[in-house]
Amino acid sequence: MTATIATTGQVLEFTLGEETYCVSIDYVTEIVDVGELTT
Repeated sequence: MTATIATTGQVLEFTLGEETYCVSIDYVTEIVDVGELTT
């Protein structure tokens, strides 16, 4: 049997390629909007 403890908090969710990541806002020092990137 596995126990799960639910916690709440703020997170930053972002996508790189086809992968989605989620990081606790406690680790974020700056958010920079670079706009749309073209190749």
